[in-house]
Amino acid sequence: MVSTFSSLSRLIRSGLVLLKHDALIPVEVSDQLPPIWRFPANVLRALFAQKGTKKGPKLRVGMRYAAAFEQLGPAFIKLGQVLSTRADIFGDEFTDDLRHLKDQLPPFPKSVAELAVAAA
Repeated sequence: MVSTFSSLSRLIRSGLVLLKHDALIPVEVSDQLPPIWRFPANVLRALFAQKGTKKGPKLRVGMRYAAAFEQLGPAFIKLGQVLSTRADIFGDEFTDDLRHLKDQLPPFPKSVAELAVAAA
């Protein structure tokens, strides 16, 4: 039961981070949604998006996904790295933006690594 709640809380947190970065339902694709889904998508974007993304995205979609993945942590960073290798599916611009996750991430503190090793 606890596992279910923790999984649900992680799912909700991930969704909120993606909403914040306008990466869950990007504004660029909301016009392609069925009319019944456009209104909820716009409401969610208005409530949770960062201030710069409410009036229109300032970053490209791939950059917004990269920022969201970086905030969500190592598993999502790895997902972004895998997606960045598939330009044939996602397009060159999107995958170029995700390549940032491969080699331009700031290092994390040594103390965090030591705690992770000690916990294992």
